[in-house]
Amino acid sequence: MYLDGADLILTVCVPDISFLKNLSHAVLTGTLDMNIGETISLKLNSFADRGVMISGGNMGQPAEIAGPRTITVESDLTNFAENFEHAILAMDKLTVHQDEKKDEVLHQDHVHLRAPAGVTPQIPHPKPQTLKYKP
Repeated sequence: MYLDGADLILTVCVPDISFLKNLSHAVLTGTLDMNIGETISLKLNSFADRGVMISGGNMGQPAEIAGPRTITVESDLTNFAENFEHAILAMDKLTVHQDEKKDEVLHQDHVHLRAPAGVTPQIPHPKPQTLKYKP
């Protein structure tokens, strides 16, 4: 997180496609903006309730004990769409480790895929004639 002029920029690390899909849904429905705004507002208001002075005053007012305020958060949807596209396309390429594991799997007669409960194992670039499902 860093300041760019008057804007606070939040950078998010995307560990996998599932996280990216959930993040996309939260951004596009506005729930991410709403949740961040509410959380910051609650935290700032809790400081005001305890008489904590917020540096620089309240929205341009002289420095004093900040009164209740509501913070509005707005995502830059154009920037998000561009970064979303870049992230999706980057996940299309296998890492060196994934490529090595794929090669190991494709040369086996029997492979047991495991994943935590509720997670579907991801099989990058499978060859349909090579991988057969056996319950």
